[in-house]
Parts: sequence; structure tokens; C-alpha cells
Amino acid sequence: MDVNLWSLIPVGLFLYFTLENFLKKDYKASLMCLIIAFIIANAILDLLPISSGLVIGAGVLACVGLGYLFPDKDKKEDK
Repeated sequence: MDVNLWSLIPVGLFLYFTLENFLKKDYKASLMCLIIAFIIANAILDLLPISSGLVIGAGVLACVGLGYLFPDKDKKEDK
């Protein structure tokens, strides 16, 4: 496997940010960092035969879904 290790450093950084945001229970930011890491890794290693645009579209839909499942607790509801 002929892979330059320097090109995998951004993947490692985004995976670290994914774990950090996941532990803070910021699921949307964690998912976005994971998607960025997957796009970079897929461009370098050709993991799956799918385009980056498809991954971005799926990530946006997943973030919208997570937004509905886990709403922000900062919102104050006046009833």
C-alpha cells in the first residue's frame, strides 16, 4: 500500500475532533468532523466508490435528522 503518511495527518486530526465533540455531546459537530475525515480518507485511500458530493449530501441530511432527534437545550420555551 503506497500511501503518504503526511496526507493522513488531517484525517487523524478530524477523527480526534470527532471524538472530542462526541464526548461533549455535540453530535452535529462530531458528525461533520467525521464526514470531513471520511471525505479526505476516501480521496486518499479510495475506500468506497462513491463521490464526495454524495457523502456531503448524506452528511447534511444526517445533521438535519440529528437536529430533530437531539434539539438544542439552549432554546427557552415560553408557554
